[in-house]
Parts: sequence; C-alpha cells; structure tokens
Amino acid sequence: MFYSPVKNKKAPVTSAALLAVFTVLNAASPAFKGYSGVVAAASLVFLAASLYILIRFCVGKYSYEITHDTFAITKTTGQKSVTVANMLLSTAYGVTKTPSSPAERAEFGDKFGAIHAKMSCYHNLFAKTHLYVTEFNGKTYAFEIEIDDEFAAALDGAIRSARKDFF
Repeated sequence: MFYSPVKNKKAPVTSAALLAVFTVLNAASPAFKGYSGVVAAASLVFLAASLYILIRFCVGKYSYEITHDTFAITKTTGQKSVTVANMLLSTAYGVTKTPSSPAERAEFGDKFGAIHAKMSCYHNLFAKTHLYVTEFNGKTYAFEIEIDDEFAAALDGAIRSARKDFF
C-alpha cells in the first residue's frame, strides 16, 4: 500500500510573509538612528526562518509504503528520490496520532516508554501527523509521519500481522 500526502499552500505563504517582514525591516533599518545595525541584524532572523521553511517544507515531498514485511519512507526532491528509512514491521511497536496535550503525552509515554530519538518525515507545515514507533538496536525511535487515518489503520494492521508472524 502506498500513500503520499497532498501538499498544502501554508509553507509557501508563510515563507513569503517572513521574507516580506525581512524586506520591510531591512529597508526601514536606516530610519532607526543609532539602532539601524540592530534592526538589520534582527531582520536576518526573518530571512533565515523564511529560507528554512522554504527548504524544509516546499522543496521536498515524502511518501510512505507498506510492503509485506517492511515500512518505507521516501523523500523526493525534484527528480531524485532517497529512501529515508526502510524498517521491518516486526520491530515496530505501533502507530498513533501525535500527542498534543500533556495528558496525551503521558498516555503515549505509558504505552511506548521513553523515546530515544524522533525524526520528522512530513512535508506540510502545521500538518496533522502520526508517530510510527519502532525499536532499533535496543532503542526506541519515533518517526513523525503525515498519513491519514485509513493509512494509519492499514499500517497498524500490518504491524500487528508482522509481529504475530514473527513471534
């Protein structure tokens, strides 16, 4: 089963807005006598944020695939595709919606324990994401992925099936 989320327009709009703030602050910095250097330097923060959002959320695209015994995450940039992760489903603990409240985070901690590393594998800014929790070399990793509820249910079913076959 293959899933690739549709890109939204939040990242390009946010990047353009931050670039506009940089331009206005940078152009207006001479008007602040004695503080023009500080204002110009502060405007660089908006430029850096704009470039980060542009590169992180506008350029690449993630896709997810469930095979018989693996879950693969692929990032495509232009014509180049790179497999970010290719994990055995039998080593996964489960998939769940990303917790947003303290109570949900506590429940997540009770269910999966301590997470040693978390990787973000989604391409829409302010996306509703799920966490794919797996074990690798005795440590617990969480991959933040952007999937819909139908694909999450299919992934959870594939995990349960693979763990049943493995154990």
